[in-house]
Amino acid sequence: MEPLQKLVAYKLDKIQRQSMTDHDIARPKLAQVPSNSHPIYDLRTDSVHEIEDPIDTLEGNEPRHTANGFLLASSVPATGTKAPQTPGRRYTIDYFLKPSPNTCEAINHYPTPTAPPIIPPITSACLQPITPSPNPPPTLILETANSSITPSDYTTMTSTGYAGWLTQDALSLSLDLLSQFLSCPTHSILLANAEYARHCHTIGQPSHPASDIKGYEHVLAALTPATHIFLPISDGFFATTSDSADPVGTHWTLLYITRSTEGTHTTLKALSFDSLTGPNPSTDNQNHEASLAVVAGVKKLLSYSPPTQTRRRRRGEPRPPRPKVTTSLKQVPSPSQSRHNAAARKDGRSACGPFVWGMTAFLARAIVEHAEGEKGGEVLDVEAFLDGEFPGRWGAFWDSIETRGRIRGMVLREMRERVERCGSWEWGEYSRFLEGEGVRVGG
Repeated sequence: MEPLQKLVAYKLDKIQRQSMTDHDIARPKLAQVPSNSHPIYDLRTDSVHEIEDPIDTLEGNEPRHTANGFLLASSVPATGTKAPQTPGRRYTIDYFLKPSPNTCEAINHYPTPTAPPIIPPITSACLQPITPSPNPPPTLILETANSSITPSDYTTMTSTGYAGWLTQDALSLSLDLLSQFLSCPTHSILLANAEYARHCHTIGQPSHPASDIKGYEHVLAALTPATHIFLPISDGFFATTSDSADPVGTHWTLLYITRSTEGTHTTLKALSFDSLTGPNPSTDNQNHEASLAVVAGVKKLLSYSPPTQTRRRRRGEPRPPRPKVTTSLKQVPSPSQSRHNAAARKDGRSACGPFVWGMTAFLARAIVEHAEGEKGGEVLDVEAFLDGEFPGRWGAFWDSIETRGRIRGMVLREMRERVERCGSWEWGEYSRFLEGEGVRVGG
């Protein structure tokens, strides 16, 4: 059978190969070599090399063979396997390779991470002084007959801390809206804006002649019918006495003037409210000096005699009596913006503007309610009304952040009402609408 023939041929070939001697195989002649060396035949040079076996003997002094390929290539050390379990001659040698101490394992090469871009540090606005922009944006959010605000002014209404220091325009417009809301002109109450107060400060300087009110006629027209006068005072009034400059101050106070007239004699009684000094009023500050100058300016304006009287006197007519005005100024105990303020922790440092607006609203409402009450026609004695316990009562309910919200709400409501009435919140169209309704605009 064919498989049997193959098996017989395989056995005969195996016996023949085992019986072959060294002279039956053509080999190069070998020289004597040490017992721990092996002759290696190099086909490239047709010569024999003696290579010392690096693994002469292993466990049990049992001789081991090394593969020629690994030895010629000076490969990594190898560990031999155990001896074959079956008897007979071995024709293969197994090795377990170890990593070379001079090499390292392959690693995954990830992309080198890149550092994030360097972002300049953001400096807190509380650490920097507030400097008004030399070129404010022309866009107006809201405008009245006497004042207007831009987006930067509106931001001071909505912010707290140093960024919430009310600008001159922001405080002026908020007082205009408050006067309109309380119908102050009907009750002879003037809520003067900061620009009017600065004009009075300029006129009140000793170097300004009393007979020169050119350019300030509108201020005199506003003061003449008023019995109660509220003016915001800033230490920035001392920055300049020029009408073209925009003063920048650091603190607002409230000046309240009561005007009483008997014949030709007029008495101006002024009270100053300073939320920085609080219940312990002080006269050693610039706001007090500015208040003195403003009171002097109001006195000069109300003492002014028109030039027509001089012409009448030249024609022999009797000289009319000259108005006589006396003034007084008193610093009264005031609530503190840091102690009598529910939002003192967040807004105590810049609450002077909201304090002036809030105190003005409180006193003006009290005057209106007193005039419309049972004692109609009487003038409210504000100094007696504000007793020594008033700062504590004020601190029980006042919150400067809430006051900012009321100011902001009045601005938004005014814009909404204008749109509902005439279709636009811009002052030009709204003023024409009011004139068409017979409402006097300006003043």
